[in-house]
Amino acid sequence: MTSGFPAFLELAEKFPGGKDQVFAVVVGPAENVTEKRDQLAPVARVVTEEQGGAVAAALGVKGYPAFALPDSSGSVRAAGTMVQDVSMASAGAA
Repeated sequence: MTSGFPAFLELAEKFPGGKDQVFAVVVGPAENVTEKRDQLAPVARVVTEEQGGAVAAALGVKGYPAFALPDSSGSVRAAGTMVQDVSMASAGAA
């Protein structure tokens, strides 16, 4: 599996339930996040915000990249700083 952003795109494309089950937060100045937002839009619900934004704060994100896989009740099933940290758990999500 590739790493970082390409790996997340790959996982999102194959994730059970499609776009409605994938959420991405892209952090940075508006002029720097447009390309990633546009790449993610077909496979995820996307929020863009500045560093220290409300969504990342609400999710408890302390660094980037960060990945999490919640279960149906909203509890975090897997989390980490690499896509591989959640990709194995997502295989059982189907």
